[in-house]
Amino acid sequence: MILFALALCSFAGQNIVTVTTPVSYRNPALGTWEQSFQVVLGTASPTTTVIVLPGGPGANTITPTLPVRYLGMPARWNAVLTDPRGAGCNIGPPASTFSTDTLARDILTIIKQVQITDYLIFGASYGTVEATTLESLIEADPSVAKPRAVVLEGSIGHSWNGYQDYFQGFAYEWDRVKRSVLQPSTAGLFNASPYPLGLSSSDWALIISSQLAVGDTPGVGHALRALLEPINETAIRQTLAQVRAAAAQTAPLLLAINCSELTGSLRAGDLVGNELVLGTQEFCASGFTNRYDSASFQTTVPLYYFQGQADPIVSAAQSMYHYLSHVNSRGSYVAIGNAGHEPFLRSLSAVGCAGPIWNAMASGSSLGSLLDACTLPYAMVERGPGQPLMLAPAP
Repeated sequence: MILFALALCSFAGQNIVTVTTPVSYRNPALGTWEQSFQVVLGTASPTTTVIVLPGGPGANTITPTLPVRYLGMPARWNAVLTDPRGAGCNIGPPASTFSTDTLARDILTIIKQVQITDYLIFGASYGTVEATTLESLIEADPSVAKPRAVVLEGSIGHSWNGYQDYFQGFAYEWDRVKRSVLQPSTAGLFNASPYPLGLSSSDWALIISSQLAVGDTPGVGHALRALLEPINETAIRQTLAQVRAAAAQTAPLLLAINCSELTGSLRAGDLVGNELVLGTQEFCASGFTNRYDSASFQTTVPLYYFQGQADPIVSAAQSMYHYLSHVNSRGSYVAIGNAGHEPFLRSLSAVGCAGPIWNAMASGSSLGSLLDACTLPYAMVERGPGQPLMLAPAP
């Protein structure tokens, strides 16, 4: 069940809830702050709740316009939409408190204070790091009911070996899109300056990278083709403004977590000779202090992984590492063909088959027959707790 009292965020009337949360879980003397989240109520009570952890670090899900049905989940379910401290409705706590452990404990505070007992955890991109850490905290706390399952979209298995290691996925995917998606004349617009619309090479690197992450959506096509063939100036300038505004707001959180836990460094992208490359300015004051490794955060609840074939941010090797290192849980790993960084949201939900998949995940069931019905290209591997990926043949 879920019990809550309504409160205000940056806007009113949309089921915004606050809970009193420690500023620091290590230093109680720093006091408390009011953490906000949003509830999308289902049509039944009692019902199952999905706790949504966005990516970034710094993306948010709390919105003044509630989605009709978030992520295609069943209409009778609730959704709890969250913003991390340092972003969206939860700007306020000092940057010195920003870490994945703290963000995960913030969600644990929500679960405890509003008494969520029948739920799933959904994490996307960086949200998979937070979800993995959160579930390990839940496993260690007998006062908290375990979730039915943890659903991970674009799952980060471990930290990258520097920002170049992270960024190379964008460079590879841009090369593929130039060859296989865009017309040669369109790709040729970026061979040298002046670039289209008078935008700089770094502006176009931001635009291109953001749309590579979106990738291909069934019935819509690739996001870059939609922007560039023909050139949609209004949408391009809006995209650039949104990306820059989000980066400016969440820079302290992004730097704190990327520099210490995920990439160890941070540099801006650029477009040189039609290739995506990294600039030379380093934004991290120091390197890794707490490298992330998902193998350090074990769980016993069912885990469901969704990976996009053309994901420039998280490679199959990254997400498969997470899958292979969590041997105590039932695991289902699904790769969706032609999909980008959000295969559940932009592919499975887009073709209208997410609802039955949510029901199956809530019951810890196999997804095979349901994925067949989606008519999307996919590959899947599943295993039970303690089972290796492959069993050696009998002699």
